Amino acid sequence: MKSLFAKILLWFWVTLAITVVGSAFISALNVNENASDERAPVARLVRFQLEEARSAYEIGGAAGVGGGDGAAGGVMGAVFFTAETQRR
Repeated sequence: MKSLFAKILLWFWVTLAITVVGSAFISALNVNENASDERAPVARLVRFQLEEARSAYEIGGAAGVGGGDGAAGGVMGAVFFTAETQRR
């Protein structure tokens, strides 16, 4: 690397990468900072997901929650199981 331009370009990309990784890390810490607080974004997301699951179960039973065909299963690529205490 004899070229001054190449050195400057390399330093630019290195500092940009460090800045992006550091910003993402700090943002992740701020999002989960008050996880016990109901107003925290992650807490609201979990509450929303539980409400949606409860509503789907009340409407369609175990098949309504996510026998693998639900929107959440398609988006997240996950398989969901329900545990029932009684068979109806």
